[in-house]
Amino acid sequence: MLDLTSPRWTTLRHAYGPAADIPNLLDHLRRLPSDQSWYWQDWEAEPLASLAAALVHQSDVYPASYAALPHLVTIVQNQPPQNRIVCLNLIGCVAMGAQEEGACPIPPDVEQAYRQALMTAADIILDCLRLDWSDDDYKVLLSALVAVRGHGKLAQTLLLG
Repeated sequence: MLDLTSPRWTTLRHAYGPAADIPNLLDHLRRLPSDQSWYWQDWEAEPLASLAAALVHQSDVYPASYAALPHLVTIVQNQPPQNRIVCLNLIGCVAMGAQEEGACPIPPDVEQAYRQALMTAADIILDCLRLDWSDDDYKVLLSALVAVRGHGKLAQTLLLG
C-alpha cells in the first residue's frame, strides 16, 4: 500500500489534477470518530464527498483512485458495519470504473495492493450482508460486491436498477 507520506502521490493524478491532496483527505477520513455514525452515513459529508469526486468522476477512474482504494478498504474495515455503506459504495465505484473499456491502467507500483484490497473488500461486504439493511443499502452492498469481484457491468445494473 502506498504510504500516505510518499512523494509518489504528487505524480499520481485524479479527476482534477495532481493527487497531492488525497493523502490528507484519506488521513482526515481515517481519524473521524466511528461513534458519529451520522457522518459516515451522509453521502455529501467531507472528506468523503471530495474523495468520491476526485477518485471517480463520471465513471472515470485515475491512477490515484487505484492507490487510494487500499486505504479506503483499511478505513472501512476499522468501522462498525453501519458506518461502511458510503465508503463501500466508493470502493465499488472505483472497481466498476477500472473495468470500463478504456479505463486508465493500474500503475504497476500499486497494483498488488489494489488487487489485495479488492479481495479484502469482498470479505467486508460479505460480513455486512449478514445484517439487515434497507433496500437501497442492499443495492449498494450487492453492487460493490460484484464490482470488486470483477463484474462491473452487473454492478452498474444493480446500483442503477
